[in-house]
Amino acid sequence: MSRIFITKILPLLFTAFFSLSLSARADLYPVPADAPNWCENAKRYLTPTGSRKPIDCAKPKKVPLCIKLNNYGCLWQPTRAGWEGTDISKGNNGAHDNRGMRANEPINNGHSVFVHPKWSISAKFRWFYARAKNRSFLKLAERYLPWCDTQGSSKVKNGWYNSCGLKAHQLVKNRNYCRKPKTGNPTRDQCNSCNCPDEISAKWTNGTGLSIHDPAVLFNRNGTPNDLMMNLTLSNSTNELGGYRPNAKIMKEGGAVFSQWLKQQK
Repeated sequence: MSRIFITKILPLLFTAFFSLSLSARADLYPVPADAPNWCENAKRYLTPTGSRKPIDCAKPKKVPLCIKLNNYGCLWQPTRAGWEGTDISKGNNGAHDNRGMRANEPINNGHSVFVHPKWSISAKFRWFYARAKNRSFLKLAERYLPWCDTQGSSKVKNGWYNSCGLKAHQLVKNRNYCRKPKTGNPTRDQCNSCNCPDEISAKWTNGTGLSIHDPAVLFNRNGTPNDLMMNLTLSNSTNELGGYRPNAKIMKEGGAVFSQWLKQQK
Protein backbone atom coordinates (compact mmCIF):
# COMPACT_ATOMS: atom_id res chain seq x y z
CA MET A 1 0.00 0.00 0.00
CA SER A 2 2.78 2.43 0.88
CA ARG A 3 4.54 1.64 -2.39
CA ILE A 4 1.39 2.44 -4.39
CA PHE A 5 0.97 5.69 -2.47
CA ILE A 6 4.55 6.76 -3.16
CA THR A 7 4.69 5.74 -6.81
CA LYS A 8 1.18 6.65 -7.98
CA ILE A 9 -0.86 8.73 -5.56
CA LEU A 10 1.84 11.08 -4.28
CA PRO A 11 2.82 12.30 -7.80
CA LEU A 12 -0.87 13.00 -8.53
CA LEU A 13 -1.20 15.05 -5.34
CA PHE A 14 1.95 16.99 -6.20
CA THR A 15 0.66 17.72 -9.70
CA ALA A 16 -2.68 18.91 -8.34
CA PHE A 17 -0.96 21.16 -5.78
CA PHE A 18 1.39 22.59 -8.42
CA SER A 19 -1.51 23.34 -10.77
CA LEU A 20 -3.47 25.02 -7.99
CA SER A 21 -0.47 27.17 -7.10
CA LEU A 22 -0.16 28.34 -10.70
CA SER A 23 -3.86 29.16 -10.96
CA ALA A 24 -3.67 31.26 -7.79
CA ARG A 25 -0.85 33.43 -9.08
CA ALA A 26 -1.51 37.11 -9.57
CA ASP A 27 0.58 38.42 -12.45
CA LEU A 28 0.16 42.08 -13.31
CA TYR A 29 -1.12 42.62 -16.84
CA PRO A 30 -2.60 45.52 -18.86
CA VAL A 31 -6.14 45.48 -20.20
CA PRO A 32 -7.03 47.50 -23.30
CA ALA A 33 -10.63 48.38 -22.49
CA ASP A 34 -12.66 49.82 -19.63
CA ALA A 35 -13.98 47.64 -16.82
CA PRO A 36 -17.08 45.51 -17.47
CA ASN A 37 -20.41 47.15 -16.62
CA TRP A 38 -18.71 50.33 -15.42
CA CYS A 39 -21.61 52.52 -16.53
CA GLU A 40 -24.31 50.43 -14.88
CA ASN A 41 -22.25 50.43 -11.71
CA ALA A 42 -21.70 54.19 -11.85
CA LYS A 43 -25.44 54.82 -12.17
CA ARG A 44 -26.18 52.45 -9.32
CA TYR A 45 -23.44 53.41 -6.86
CA LEU A 46 -22.37 57.02 -7.51
CA THR A 47 -24.12 60.27 -6.63
CA PRO A 48 -23.18 63.55 -8.38
CA THR A 49 -22.13 66.34 -6.01
CA GLY A 50 -22.27 70.10 -6.48
CA SER A 51 -23.01 71.01 -10.09
CA ARG A 52 -22.10 67.59 -11.48
CA LYS A 53 -24.59 66.02 -13.85
CA PRO A 54 -25.51 62.31 -13.88
CA ILE A 55 -23.03 60.04 -15.66
CA ASP A 56 -23.55 60.08 -19.44
CA CYS A 57 -22.59 56.65 -20.78
CA ALA A 58 -22.79 57.95 -24.35
CA LYS A 59 -19.85 60.28 -23.67
CA PRO A 60 -17.24 58.07 -21.95
CA LYS A 61 -14.37 60.47 -22.71
CA LYS A 62 -15.96 62.96 -20.31
CA VAL A 63 -16.24 60.39 -17.51
CA PRO A 64 -13.42 60.42 -14.91
CA LEU A 65 -10.93 57.62 -15.55
CA CYS A 66 -11.29 55.60 -12.34
CA ILE A 67 -15.07 55.40 -12.67
CA LYS A 68 -14.57 53.54 -15.94
CA LEU A 69 -12.19 51.15 -14.14
CA ASN A 70 -14.70 50.29 -11.38
CA ASN A 71 -11.94 51.69 -9.17
CA TYR A 72 -13.57 53.99 -6.64
CA GLY A 73 -10.31 54.45 -4.75
CA CYS A 74 -8.17 55.13 -7.83
CA LEU A 75 -5.71 52.59 -6.43
CA TRP A 76 -2.74 51.23 -8.31
CA GLN A 77 -1.88 47.58 -8.29
CA PRO A 78 0.55 46.44 -5.59
CA THR A 79 3.91 45.59 -7.14
CA ARG A 80 3.97 41.92 -6.12
CA ALA A 81 0.38 40.75 -6.52
CA GLY A 82 -2.84 42.32 -7.71
CA TRP A 83 -5.81 43.32 -5.58
CA GLU A 84 -8.58 40.81 -5.18
CA GLY A 85 -11.36 41.49 -7.65
CA THR A 86 -9.03 42.54 -10.49
CA ASP A 87 -9.36 39.23 -12.30
CA ILE A 88 -10.55 40.68 -15.61
CA SER A 89 -8.66 37.71 -17.01
CA LYS A 90 -10.41 34.91 -15.14
CA GLY A 91 -8.33 33.42 -12.34
CA ASN A 92 -5.67 36.14 -12.44
CA ASN A 93 -5.91 39.18 -10.17
CA GLY A 94 -3.64 41.80 -11.70
CA ALA A 95 -5.50 43.85 -14.34
CA HIS A 96 -4.35 47.46 -14.72
CA ASP A 97 -4.68 50.34 -17.20
CA ASN A 98 -0.98 50.38 -18.17
CA ARG A 99 -0.38 53.99 -17.09
CA GLY A 100 2.56 53.11 -14.85
CA MET A 101 5.71 55.20 -15.13
CA ARG A 102 8.98 55.08 -13.22
CA ALA A 103 11.73 57.58 -14.01
CA ASN A 104 9.50 58.58 -16.94
CA GLU A 105 9.75 55.09 -18.42
CA PRO A 106 6.72 52.79 -18.82
CA ILE A 107 6.39 49.93 -16.31
CA ASN A 108 4.03 46.99 -16.09
CA ASN A 109 1.57 48.62 -13.71
CA GLY A 110 -1.14 51.24 -13.48
CA HIS A 111 -4.54 51.92 -11.95
CA SER A 112 -6.27 48.69 -10.94
CA VAL A 113 -9.21 47.53 -13.06
CA PHE A 114 -11.89 45.84 -10.94
CA VAL A 115 -14.66 43.49 -12.00
CA HIS A 116 -16.94 45.27 -9.50
CA PRO A 117 -16.44 48.48 -7.48
CA LYS A 118 -17.08 46.76 -4.12
CA TRP A 119 -13.62 45.22 -4.45
CA SER A 120 -12.10 48.68 -4.84
CA ILE A 121 -13.72 49.94 -1.63
CA SER A 122 -12.39 46.90 0.21
CA ALA A 123 -8.93 47.43 -1.34
CA LYS A 124 -8.93 51.02 -0.12
CA PHE A 125 -9.72 49.91 3.43
CA ARG A 126 -6.96 47.32 3.17
CA TRP A 127 -4.43 49.90 1.94
CA PHE A 128 -5.05 52.16 4.95
CA TYR A 129 -5.33 49.24 7.37
CA ALA A 130 -1.81 48.11 6.41
CA ARG A 131 -0.22 51.57 6.65
CA ALA A 132 -2.04 53.78 9.15
CA LYS A 133 -0.51 52.36 12.34
CA ASN A 134 2.13 54.64 13.89
CA ARG A 135 1.87 57.19 11.07
CA SER A 136 0.62 60.76 11.16
CA PHE A 137 -2.01 61.93 8.70
CA LEU A 138 0.67 63.79 6.75
CA LYS A 139 3.01 60.79 6.54
CA LEU A 140 0.11 58.62 5.45
CA ALA A 141 -0.90 61.13 2.78
CA GLU A 142 2.70 61.18 1.50
CA ARG A 143 2.44 57.43 0.95
CA TYR A 144 -1.05 57.62 -0.55
CA LEU A 145 -0.39 60.46 -2.99
CA PRO A 146 3.39 61.01 -3.21
CA TRP A 147 4.83 64.45 -3.86
CA CYS A 148 6.68 63.21 -6.95
CA ASP A 149 3.55 62.43 -8.97
CA THR A 150 1.30 64.60 -11.10
CA GLN A 151 -2.44 64.55 -10.61
CA GLY A 152 -3.62 61.70 -12.80
CA SER A 153 -0.13 60.16 -12.90
CA SER A 154 0.74 61.59 -16.30
CA LYS A 155 4.31 62.42 -17.37
CA VAL A 156 3.56 66.13 -17.39
CA LYS A 157 0.58 68.27 -16.39
CA ASN A 158 0.34 72.01 -16.96
CA GLY A 159 4.11 72.26 -17.31
CA TRP A 160 4.85 70.23 -14.16
CA TYR A 161 6.74 66.96 -14.62
CA ASN A 162 6.50 63.68 -12.74
CA SER A 163 9.77 63.12 -10.84
CA CYS A 164 9.08 59.67 -9.37
CA GLY A 165 12.21 57.53 -9.60
CA LEU A 166 14.38 60.27 -11.10
CA LYS A 167 17.88 60.88 -9.74
CA ALA A 168 19.16 64.43 -9.19
CA HIS A 169 21.35 64.30 -12.31
CA GLN A 170 18.33 63.32 -14.42
CA LEU A 171 16.40 66.49 -13.63
CA VAL A 172 16.34 68.99 -16.49
CA LYS A 173 17.42 72.49 -15.52
CA ASN A 174 14.69 75.16 -15.29
CA ARG A 175 11.92 72.54 -15.51
CA ASN A 176 9.17 72.38 -12.91
CA TYR A 177 9.08 69.00 -11.15
CA CYS A 178 6.54 67.56 -8.76
CA ARG A 179 8.43 67.04 -5.49
CA LYS A 180 8.36 68.12 -1.88
CA PRO A 181 9.61 71.73 -1.58
CA LYS A 182 12.60 72.31 0.69
CA THR A 183 10.48 74.82 2.61
CA GLY A 184 7.69 72.29 2.94
CA ASN A 185 5.24 74.82 1.48
CA PRO A 186 4.22 74.16 -2.15
CA THR A 187 2.87 76.93 -4.35
CA ARG A 188 -0.71 77.04 -5.57
CA ASP A 189 0.59 76.49 -9.10
CA GLN A 190 2.27 73.26 -8.01
CA CYS A 191 -0.80 71.96 -6.18
CA ASN A 192 -2.98 72.59 -9.22
CA SER A 193 -0.88 70.06 -11.15
CA CYS A 194 0.91 67.82 -8.65
CA ASN A 195 0.00 65.82 -5.59
CA CYS A 196 0.22 67.93 -2.45
CA PRO A 197 -0.06 65.59 0.55
CA ASP A 198 -0.19 68.49 3.01
CA GLU A 199 -3.45 69.64 1.43
CA ILE A 200 -4.86 66.11 1.30
CA SER A 201 -4.07 65.44 4.96
CA ALA A 202 -5.61 68.79 5.90
CA LYS A 203 -8.85 67.71 4.20
CA TRP A 204 -8.74 64.41 6.08
CA THR A 205 -8.52 66.17 9.45
CA ASN A 206 -10.83 69.08 8.67
CA GLY A 207 -13.48 69.45 11.35
CA THR A 208 -12.01 66.72 13.55
CA GLY A 209 -9.95 68.90 15.88
CA LEU A 210 -6.88 66.91 14.84
CA SER A 211 -3.64 68.15 13.28
CA ILE A 212 -2.06 66.67 10.17
CA HIS A 213 0.82 65.68 12.47
CA ASP A 214 -1.42 63.67 14.82
CA PRO A 215 -1.51 59.86 14.62
CA ALA A 216 -3.97 58.57 12.02
CA VAL A 217 -6.24 56.33 14.10
CA LEU A 218 -8.63 55.04 11.44
CA PHE A 219 -9.72 51.62 12.68
CA ASN A 220 -11.47 50.29 15.76
CA ARG A 221 -9.81 47.76 18.04
CA ASN A 222 -11.52 44.91 16.21
CA GLY A 223 -10.08 46.15 12.90
CA THR A 224 -13.26 47.62 11.43
CA PRO A 225 -13.10 51.12 9.87
CA ASN A 226 -14.13 53.88 12.29
CA ASP A 227 -16.19 56.93 11.35
CA LEU A 228 -13.08 58.93 10.45
CA MET A 229 -11.94 56.21 8.03
CA MET A 230 -15.39 56.10 6.44
CA ASN A 231 -15.47 59.88 6.00
CA LEU A 232 -11.89 59.88 4.71
CA THR A 233 -12.79 57.24 2.14
CA LEU A 234 -15.82 59.17 0.94
CA SER A 235 -13.88 62.44 0.80
CA ASN A 236 -10.99 60.86 -1.11
CA SER A 237 -13.19 58.99 -3.53
CA THR A 238 -15.37 62.00 -4.31
CA ASN A 239 -12.25 63.99 -5.17
CA GLU A 240 -10.63 61.14 -7.13
CA LEU A 241 -13.83 60.42 -9.05
CA GLY A 242 -14.22 63.99 -10.20
CA GLY A 243 -17.11 64.96 -7.93
CA TYR A 244 -19.05 61.69 -7.87
CA ARG A 245 -19.62 60.29 -4.39
CA PRO A 246 -19.95 56.56 -3.57
CA ASN A 247 -23.34 55.93 -1.98
CA ALA A 248 -24.22 53.96 1.16
CA LYS A 249 -24.99 50.82 -0.82
CA ILE A 250 -21.51 50.40 -2.31
CA MET A 251 -19.86 51.38 0.98
CA LYS A 252 -21.81 48.60 2.67
CA GLU A 253 -20.94 46.06 -0.03
CA GLY A 254 -17.27 47.03 0.03
CA GLY A 255 -17.26 46.95 3.83
CA ALA A 256 -18.64 43.40 3.78
CA VAL A 257 -15.83 42.27 1.46
CA PHE A 258 -13.27 43.91 3.75
CA SER A 259 -14.78 42.27 6.84
CA GLN A 260 -14.51 38.88 5.19
CA TRP A 261 -10.86 39.54 4.37
CA LEU A 262 -10.24 40.73 7.95
CA LYS A 263 -11.63 37.47 9.37
CA GLN A 264 -9.21 35.53 7.20
CA GLN A 265 -6.28 37.40 8.76
CA LYS A 266 -7.11 36.30 12.29
